[in-house]
Amino acid sequence: MDYPKRLRPDNINSAEYWEEIWKKEGQAATRRIDPDRFANMASLLNRDESVLDVAGGMGEFLVFLRTVGFTNTLGLVEQSDYAVARARAMSFEGYRGSVYGLPFASKSWDAVTLGEVIEHIDDPAQAVTEAARVARRCVVLSTPYLTVLNGDPEHVWAWDLDSISRLLEPHGRVRITMTTEDPGQYHGFRYQIIVAGAFRE
Repeated sequence: MDYPKRLRPDNINSAEYWEEIWKKEGQAATRRIDPDRFANMASLLNRDESVLDVAGGMGEFLVFLRTVGFTNTLGLVEQSDYAVARARAMSFEGYRGSVYGLPFASKSWDAVTLGEVIEHIDDPAQAVTEAARVARRCVVLSTPYLTVLNGDPEHVWAWDLDSISRLLEPHGRVRITMTTEDPGQYHGFRYQIIVAGAFRE
């Protein structure tokens, strides 16, 4: 089977869809809280660098970074006004924007992250290219491994290690690790997650 694999022709992941999701879930949002995945992503970052989390939801990853001692600027870009307001209320920088057009000059942030994003969007390569434009040092992402969540209507793409490497290689030296989602989290069963980065140095 060739990857990345398009799972469905349609895509429900509109700005309006996610605005309703975040308003409904609000502060109780737990769909993307996974300490193991967060720790793996954080291990590819430096604690003294600025980090922009793209499509960062309710700011769960930024809260984790702050908790483990990240000391520089932490920012979030979301297409949801509600999510942006929540990020600002937690003293993060919050920006309204698209994964395809980030509202920053080139190389404005040390690191740009896309946690559980590329499986939801129509053009992951364009999103990663845009993230790399804004990042000085690295782009770090995570996504479910293979088609384990192909029944999730929010998921448009499935990835394997090879396809993730091809996605990131144009933007630097690639590093890939794996983690496992806890069965008590949003999907209710254990599955593997790819955590990977492209590094300029």
